[in-house]
Amino acid sequence: MSTGGGVAQRMISVIELVLRLVVALILFGMMALTVVDVGGRYFFNRPLLGAFEVTEVLLGIMVFCGLPLVSISREHITVDLLDTAVPAALRNLRDGIISLVCAGAMAFIAAHLWTKAADAAEYGDSTATLLLPLAPVMYLMSVMCGITALILVLLGIAEFFSPRKPSDQGSTLGAT
Repeated sequence: MSTGGGVAQRMISVIELVLRLVVALILFGMMALTVVDVGGRYFFNRPLLGAFEVTEVLLGIMVFCGLPLVSISREHITVDLLDTAVPAALRNLRDGIISLVCAGAMAFIAAHLWTKAADAAEYGDSTATLLLPLAPVMYLMSVMCGITALILVLLGIAEFFSPRKPSDQGSTLGAT
């Protein structure tokens, strides 16, 4: 019989796998689109119509689908300027609070994007050349920010209850 934690971990693993696949496919699509566009431009003097717009939209989708992945892996860039000022016993508390503050920021962005997407849907906002509707992309971005916020809340709560490892976790920039 599996525990609730095991089920949650499997769900996170499935979400992570799906998002990694989506990001990889989008990156491949952007690469293929660029190859066709550049080839058409140089060999036939005919660039691919709307390639720039599609690349912009795909890049936005890729970045926002990558946010939950970066959070799950704890691969955010961090600067450890104040690590020496915070006692080791309080680092979990500090990291948990930072995760919760970041979760609040992501939730705010998700709500703001959702509102903007609703406005874009109401007014029929679209790209200039291909007239691709922007609302679905913005809704997806909002959902990805919401998922990221949820992940950051879970990581923040887990940080309060996890034992501190001898060395700090994650990638850091700064003096160590």
